[in-house]
Amino acid sequence: MRLTTGERDRRHIAIRQFLDAEECVAYLAFDGLNFVYATNFLLDVDTWERPVAAVIPRDGEPFAIMNELSINHHLLAVERGSCWVSDARFYVEHPRVSNRTYTRPEWDRMVAELLSQQGLGRGRIAVDSLGPISPALRAYLPDVTFVAKPEVIQDLRLIKSAEEQAIIRFGAIYTLFGIEQYRALIEPGAYIAEVSAEVRRRIIRRLAEEHPDEAFSVEVEADSGVDTACPHSPGGNIGRVVKVGDSVITNVIISTNGYVTEDERTFIVGDPTNEQVLYMEAMTSAQQAAIDAMIEGNIVADIDSAAQRVHEEAGTSGYLFHRTGHGIGLGGHEYPDDTAFNYRPLQAGMVFSAEPAIFVLGLGGFRHSDTVIVGEEEPEQVTRYSKRLEDLVIPD
Repeated sequence: MRLTTGERDRRHIAIRQFLDAEECVAYLAFDGLNFVYATNFLLDVDTWERPVAAVIPRDGEPFAIMNELSINHHLLAVERGSCWVSDARFYVEHPRVSNRTYTRPEWDRMVAELLSQQGLGRGRIAVDSLGPISPALRAYLPDVTFVAKPEVIQDLRLIKSAEEQAIIRFGAIYTLFGIEQYRALIEPGAYIAEVSAEVRRRIIRRLAEEHPDEAFSVEVEADSGVDTACPHSPGGNIGRVVKVGDSVITNVIISTNGYVTEDERTFIVGDPTNEQVLYMEAMTSAQQAAIDAMIEGNIVADIDSAAQRVHEEAGTSGYLFHRTGHGIGLGGHEYPDDTAFNYRPLQAGMVFSAEPAIFVLGLGGFRHSDTVIVGEEEPEQVTRYSKRLEDLVIPD
């Protein structure tokens, strides 16, 4: 489940090929997920508060700039082989009495001086964002031209390698387990928040027993009844009790060593009404149309239009409140997140969610979400819980 040094080499070679072609001396990744992509180090800080930088020189070894909170984490990660960049320089939270080094307010000077020490104090440097390139940093490095090239790592992250796809598939084993636990625990009279907590506990217990040394995060949530008409929970519903007639939208998201797999299913408690059947069937058909569109040769926007066409024909398009899906990878939501308006050609290895949901105020929401890998001839739906209506009805 862990990425190999071969995957590291693939990424760094691709970045250096770009640097060579663009006559740049280095690439700087400031964005947190881009930093993870370049280093394989799972960040333990928020970068808006404690900035980081991954530096990939055209010639020479990469190095990282991080906050002192990550010192021990980084040492452990290098020891365990889960971080590709052993050379890390750290700034501190406050001045020290001895062994003084850069503090957070000296970030710009630290970056400039470290780049200069590595022979990167002149020439063109590509960055994933010009936001962190302050006037002070430019003043420290007058012989450097910073050029914004966010597409370099963005495009690399867009097409998942065989190793990345394998990790995403692995996560689907446990999202399936989570949805199965929801199916077993949902019943009239149950607190839906308590059910979610128990599902999460069971997933964590299984992961801890089967893969004790891996990095997982588990996000589990569900809404029931009229609350499900809100695409995101309205909140203030900790005491929501499952009732006969409810829609229950369940969501299980597993991050495996940084890579996300998302799985959602809608259950109906008790015999569904004709109206609920209509909405469930329209949503399920629209979702399948979206999945079927995820093949090389189509464009990203075809995913959304395929789903919308089904809802238009079913008369349910007025209840569409969000796009059909979004990119998935190191981010649960990552580029392309503008799926309805993105005309880029689909390529095999892209990964998307498919979730053309509808939301009916006063009745409830209807949403399945699957994680899907774009294929050359057919898509691969990695999340596999049944979508047959009879399998989604909870007896009352």
